[in-house]
Amino acid sequence: MASRTIYPPIVNSFEPAFVAGSGSQLRVYFSFSALSTIPNLAGVTIHANIMRKDGVSVLNTTNDYINGRYRAAGIILNLIPQRDSSLDGNYYYVVINNEDLKSIVTLSGRTYNGWIPGWTYKIQLRISTVTYPGGNVKQAAWLQEYANYFSEWSSICYTKAISEMALQIPLFEYDSANNVGVYDPDTVHLLPAIDFSGSLSSSIVEADENYNYINVALYKNGIKIEDSGEIYKTELSNSYFSYIFKTKFINKTSYELRFTYETENEYKPASPLVFLFQLVEESLDILDARLITIDNDYNEILTDVTTLDMEEDEGRLGIKIVSDSHSPYSGNICVRRSSAKDNFAYWEDVKIFILKEQDINSIPIFYDYTIESGVFYKYGVQSISERGERGLLIEIANPIQRVFNYSYLLGKNGQQLKLQFNNTVGNFKPRVGESKTETIGSKYPFINRNGNLNYKDFSISGLISFWMDECNTFLQNGKKDIYQYDNVIREYEKYNEKNNILQYDYTFERDFREKVYEFLIDGQPKLFKSPTEGNIIVRLLDVGFNPIQSVGRLIYDFSCSASEIDEANMQNYQKYGFYDPGIYGSDFSVVVTCLGQIDGTFKNTDNIFKLIYEKYDSQGQNYGGYSKILERIHRVKITISDPPLRVQNNANEIVLGNNFRLSTGSNNSIITIYDPRGIYEFDSLLDFYYRGDNFIGNDGLYLLGDAEGQVEYVNATIDFLYDLKTLPYVAAEIKEKKTGFGIGQFFEEVTPGTNIYNVIYYRYYINSNSKFRFLNSLSSIEIEANPHTVFGIQDRADSQMQYHEIGDSGVLTLSNLNNIVSLKYIGKRYKTNNEISDEIITNDIIVKDVYNNDITIRAAADVSITYEYSLTEGFYKEE
Repeated sequence: MASRTIYPPIVNSFEPAFVAGSGSQLRVYFSFSALSTIPNLAGVTIHANIMRKDGVSVLNTTNDYINGRYRAAGIILNLIPQRDSSLDGNYYYVVINNEDLKSIVTLSGRTYNGWIPGWTYKIQLRISTVTYPGGNVKQAAWLQEYANYFSEWSSICYTKAISEMALQIPLFEYDSANNVGVYDPDTVHLLPAIDFSGSLSSSIVEADENYNYINVALYKNGIKIEDSGEIYKTELSNSYFSYIFKTKFINKTSYELRFTYETENEYKPASPLVFLFQLVEESLDILDARLITIDNDYNEILTDVTTLDMEEDEGRLGIKIVSDSHSPYSGNICVRRSSAKDNFAYWEDVKIFILKEQDINSIPIFYDYTIESGVFYKYGVQSISERGERGLLIEIANPIQRVFNYSYLLGKNGQQLKLQFNNTVGNFKPRVGESKTETIGSKYPFINRNGNLNYKDFSISGLISFWMDECNTFLQNGKKDIYQYDNVIREYEKYNEKNNILQYDYTFERDFREKVYEFLIDGQPKLFKSPTEGNIIVRLLDVGFNPIQSVGRLIYDFSCSASEIDEANMQNYQKYGFYDPGIYGSDFSVVVTCLGQIDGTFKNTDNIFKLIYEKYDSQGQNYGGYSKILERIHRVKITISDPPLRVQNNANEIVLGNNFRLSTGSNNSIITIYDPRGIYEFDSLLDFYYRGDNFIGNDGLYLLGDAEGQVEYVNATIDFLYDLKTLPYVAAEIKEKKTGFGIGQFFEEVTPGTNIYNVIYYRYYINSNSKFRFLNSLSSIEIEANPHTVFGIQDRADSQMQYHEIGDSGVLTLSNLNNIVSLKYIGKRYKTNNEISDEIITNDIIVKDVYNNDITIRAAADVSITYEYSLTEGFYKEE
């Protein structure tokens, strides 16, 4: 019988999961009951009982004694409680070792002895004020003899053993599951991309443990500059995670990323995974596009659509993407923004456009409705590849702002109600959790305050009229949002025109007011925007309407109370649906229907569909950078130019006509053309396909000869429509990629016009089925050549090539260039009669020296160039 004065230890109902394996340990935490009368805590030991979830004991009773603890009786004796100094209060723990358990299980080809990944365990503890002496003293007898010195068993504590988590972070070529890449916290990774993504799940399928959330923290010079917060797993993400950095990275500047996570059963690594890196802008894609607004020199493009007054009236900012190139573009284009609130340090996505064979200039102007009045913003544009890699961010030159003329309520999907008439804001009161307590023994009251509670309450009122929605920011599709059908709208317009109704349209005022009422009482968060209060995310309460009697109740006032519910930031704007940037696309194919024809002489074994496929399909060939896939053949018409033949029809009759065989999937039929003109048209609803010999169920069309087998060839014309799917060229999927720097040297005799950059570029170029290497840029160069030799140099910042002439020193040094894209030897200037000619010679010429002697000046030159370069190299995934 257990002691009545020794109360059982207090354990948690659940302990976080832990990693099973050789040498693994589980800490079971507990505290002593305040009701226990234990005279000397130093002499206390703990007993432990460990079972599987089904109640079967898992203790290793065969190998009884290890490190002072015993288990032969089916419980662990002599566990020593240890104090956890990192926790405040009465917290202790005991350690259960892997060798304390006996289970042996093979999972995914690996044998586990002790703790088994995926198993849930039940643990109970009790306190003993005596220590089992060991030796020849039988444990069962000793437990019975000293029962009064034990407490009752504690409540059950559950825990789960898990396998090591399989973590893959392609950005850093880190793959713990397949031992790819050696993790070294001192290695500085040179990154050609900036989006962070990966996967995290149990390394053993049977263990079934996914992550609960991940956290990404970014440091610069030891100071945290960005924190993702806890990014939780969703049903859609499963084991995949991603995070888009908001920080604008500075080229070749060192950063530190710390990654940590928690699993579904609350396992957390003891320390975060740390990566050091630098972003290499030279390896980023540069989009041939820029942003314009009405604030800059390109405003003539926008003035037909918007003006500054219009934008400040409507509480929005208009942005247009333009490009100097009008060539078709396929890919993702992302617009991002930052604000003066954080000194333009953080950038967030505003809108992603997916273009498929479109001119970038065809993207219509779009409006940012989530801006705040009087705040300066910067916008930038960048490309996003089909794999999610982002290109260089191209910013607008100067920050811009809008100062609103009115207040607004912004709802889901950018629906905005302009509070243009008689708008008032009243009873604006910050709410904090304060209470006052007066006591009998004190002259002054005590003030208590909840330090976290801090939000705003205020009232909003205004007049409702359809005249407040001139630009259709509320009725985004105009009257169609109310009346749905165009013919109904026309009937109202005809009635108003006939009766000269313009300002006093009671019907439309009523219907518009009903839409406003639905908007105000829908229970959804709203973004209140005003020039005086700024942006506040609110819920509207106590909405009421009051008819204006002086105008015959044509229009109404509204009033409501508003309570702030969340911080006004881009993350929450997206969370509550005020805007949706969209997601980048990975399929840029375009399907068009074309008119096709093939004619000629066809053998009775020729598959017409295959011949059509071979003519129009160029899948995988990437002609001109594009791959064309023939998806469907339809509206087929056969015209046979030969006279009718003696053929056998399906009734086994010999008739005059022409036969053809049609195979569709498993069906195979003979069809006879009786038309003397030799014409047969298939039903317009029939579709035919051909996918090559490796596909099942190929369709086939064969023109046949006569019944006697004398005619094997038929002259015919086949007309048809075909659907052609065009895809832009997509390189092979990359397995791993990294960027490096180096110093190189070029020394050759070159002739005028030689593009030395191309020569250097192809020194490093590799692009095989498995491996690639590309030169990203030349950043600093030192040219040694004869004085007055002229070179043309162009970098990404130049609109055209700049000429540079070698001085008398014979050396030209150019540092910190913005990525050279062209380096040409132009020629040289010559000197005669102590004067330097303005002419640059590009061919050998003969001139007179000061002594009237002929001198041959060669245009070719010996050139030595030392340069700094960066390149990207890696491996493709195998097909």
